[in-house]
Amino acid sequence: MDIRASLNALQRLSPRERAMVGVAAAALVVIGLYAFIWEPLTSGRERMESRISGKQRELEEALALRDQYHDLDVQLQLGKRILMQEKNFPLLQHLEKTVQSVVPRERIASMNPESKTIAEVYREERVELRLNDITLAQLVELLHRIEKGTHPLRVTRLHIKKTRTQGHFEITAVVSTLQAIEPGTEVQEG
Repeated sequence: MDIRASLNALQRLSPRERAMVGVAAAALVVIGLYAFIWEPLTSGRERMESRISGKQRELEEALALRDQYHDLDVQLQLGKRILMQEKNFPLLQHLEKTVQSVVPRERIASMNPESKTIAEVYREERVELRLNDITLAQLVELLHRIEKGTHPLRVTRLHIKKTRTQGHFEITAVVSTLQAIEPGTEVQEG
């Protein structure tokens, strides 16, 4: 199509017809801009926002699964340590040795052992430990040695009370461990 012929045909039209052709051309331009530029941009943005929110949900789910996996792995490792632990582990003697390696003997007020069965599968051995006039550094060292030692021990309760001497404390702690009970073994409660 020749542009000169189109311009000549447009020149022959009346002013009213030219205005209508101009309005039609403008309408076609607006419709074309909407259909080929505006609509694809907005629908593309909506799709992108939808994909981003979906990926965020997937990320949150993956993080929750990672945390759950970590918790289960910690429980598995503890279970393995319990099963590998020597039978009839002497908790009181072990704890006495550990405490005396950090705190002088005269600061140990008492060490009271207890035992209880849990679901007829495990026996929880506990020792209530009372210490007098120890420093914060001694407490931290003792807790570290108890929980990071070769046996799966944990401090299940800890009560710290200030003494009259600045920087010294009275400590009451319960240290426990689990031992697997072999089927058919009688368990004595202590």
